[in-house]
Formats: sequence, C-alpha cells, structure tokens
Amino acid sequence: LLIFGIGSVFLRGSDGIPTAPVHAVSSSKLGETMTQSKASTIIFVGDSITGWSDLSKWFKYSHIIECMIEGRSGPGHAVVLNRGIGGDTTAGLLNRLDQDVLNEKPDMVILLAGGNDLNLLETAALNLDLILTRILAVCPLVLVMQYHPVMLPGTPQSSCELHDSTFKVIASAAAKHHCPILDMAAPMNAAADDSVPADEKDFRKLITWKGLSRYRTCDLVGADGIHMNGGGELVYARCIYSKLLSLGWLPPLAKE
Repeated sequence: LLIFGIGSVFLRGSDGIPTAPVHAVSSSKLGETMTQSKASTIIFVGDSITGWSDLSKWFKYSHIIECMIEGRSGPGHAVVLNRGIGGDTTAGLLNRLDQDVLNEKPDMVILLAGGNDLNLLETAALNLDLILTRILAVCPLVLVMQYHPVMLPGTPQSSCELHDSTFKVIASAAAKHHCPILDMAAPMNAAADDSVPADEKDFRKLITWKGLSRYRTCDLVGADGIHMNGGGELVYARCIYSKLLSLGWLPPLAKE
C-alpha cells in the first residue's frame, strides 16, 4: 500500500478527461513489452513542468510514479528517466530527441511539450507532428499530456486564451497520431476545489491575479503560478499513474 499526502490537498479521480483513440498496439505486443525479463524504460520528456523541481523539498511526479510502479510490481520492473529541460520549446526537444529519448530505446514515453511555444503555434504544431512521428517509429506507447491552466501577473485572461490555443495544438497532434491524451486541467481544478472551504469557493472562481494564482492558494503551484509545489506533483503523479493503469500499460502486479 502506497500512501501519499501533503497539506490539505485531496486528490480526486480524473473522470471525464478527454482521450483520443489509443495508438494501435496489439494486446499480445503490449503484454510482451511489460512482462519481458528486462526492465521497461519509461521516459518523461518535456519542459520545466516535467524537469524542474526543488528536489530538496519534494519529488517530481516522474519520481513518485517510479515509486508507485515499484510498489505495484516490485523492484527492477521499470527504469524511469526524466528528460525535461526548463524553458525548452518543441524545436529544442526535436533537436535533442535522439540523444535524450530515442537512443534510450524506450518502451513508453510520456510527452508534455508546447507550453513555451505560445507565440509560435504553427511551428509547434509542425514540431509536435515530427516528434510524435519519430517517437512512435520506435516506441508504440506514447501518452500525450495537456498542461494545467496558468495565470500570468496582470494578464489573466490572455493567459487563459493562450492556454486554450496551446491545448488545441497538442490535442490535434495527439489525435492525428492516435495517441491517448491526459488533460491536467480538470484534476488540478478538482484538487484546488477540494482544498478550499465551501464559503471561499465563490471568491476563487474569479479570474484575477492578486500575487497568488488559484492553485497557489492551495499549495499546488509556486509563487509564479506555473511551476508545481509538492501538492501539484502529487496530483500529476496520481492522474498519470491512473491513466497508465487504465490503458493497461503498467507492469504486472508483483507475485505473492
């Protein structure tokens, strides 16, 4: 039994998260991938949401998921690699894709990219298409993720509009390549709502910036309103793990 807890953050299930059709993988091939004698290599790749954290205070969601997989299947079933780089764009990821992802011969890739391409959405769409084409050529199991909403100081509405634009680009790329997609907006919103007394929720529905974003109040993200604290990392870890479990992509349960 694995129990994770922090502050007053309660982690609700992720029902209703939109998905695209799963990339065609036969059940026999999937079983072979996850039950083979060698450890499966799982790579998390993206920008600072994936790769940046104060590890002296909390784990990244990739580290938490590694612990969860070991708790489920025992040691030695999966090697989890974090290949996130702060500030990276889809162009930067494309340039380092061979070294950081493909050369590792992954069995599964969790991709979260495009958040730093806000003013280059057409380029981001082309790059995501190429990234997914190249990854899927060597790894049939790719989960594409959507960002949680962010509000930047002074421009909350613009921030929401930019998020919506990026959301569409990512969703389109995932659908084109028949990859499942995990949208983190709903679970992060749910965690924030579960952490707030009922009499304060009306105030928190306002799209405003007063030094703290909606998630900051609940200790889900840091002072910048973007990068996650320990609470946000737990929400991400729980939802990704649940998604991988529902897809049948996790290693088998440990034998008693």
